[in-house]
Amino acid sequence: AEGWQRCVAARQHLSGSLHQLERELAGFVTPEYETSLRRAFADAAGVLVVNPLIAELCKPYSQAVHVIPSGFDPARFPWTDFRDDSISSATPTTLLFAGLPQEAMKGFPVLLEACRQLWSRRQDFRLQVTAEPGDFHEPFCEFLGWQSQHELPLRMRAADVIVCPTIAEEALGRTAVEAMGAWRPVVASRIGGLPFTVLDEATGLLCRPGDAADLARQLERLLEDAELRERLGRNGRRRFESEFTWPVILERGYRPLLG
Repeated sequence: AEGWQRCVAARQHLSGSLHQLERELAGFVTPEYETSLRRAFADAAGVLVVNPLIAELCKPYSQAVHVIPSGFDPARFPWTDFRDDSISSATPTTLLFAGLPQEAMKGFPVLLEACRQLWSRRQDFRLQVTAEPGDFHEPFCEFLGWQSQHELPLRMRAADVIVCPTIAEEALGRTAVEAMGAWRPVVASRIGGLPFTVLDEATGLLCRPGDAADLARQLERLLEDAELRERLGRNGRRRFESEFTWPVILERGYRPLLG
């Protein structure tokens, strides 16, 4: 436990503010934390996790581990037909980063470098960011400011590609699921739960985490190919409907569990 605590203390600046507050609330730095955590796992009738990777990590400590992804309200993603607002082949193509650039774990600097590499040879895209400009000044960047839960799906629907360049392990990747709900293809890091959420070459494209050149390569494939963007977006919507909406999650995950 002391090793974990030293590791987190040295690197906690890389995680999001919410994760830091969660650790503080749970008493992560206290001597009793490990004992309390082990007891909670052992005494629980079941432990719910959102991806199989976490399930394997938990199985040695719990008698029953259940993989149940987070549910999403389909009413926030009301589009029932791709043709309502199809992805355009016109330029500039819009890439969207829905996150906080200042949270290092989200990988915005990697995306910024990937876009710089692309911009050096083509200027047919723009990068929208759901944040204030801060210290970033690039000709391809457009900062949208904070978006509400109502506005964000509309922004995703208006974009052509959603980018999730995280460099830390996401449990699920909510942004990736929401992008699929909006019929949009996803480019995401091959790390944590994202490969379970985004099916490579089917609902999106995966890249090596922290590798700006590989991210640029995958983005360029989508910049070049509107038909690929459309196919991935369609498949993503099907996956959203079959795997991640609350009616599906309740019926398939919670009803059998709770009887």
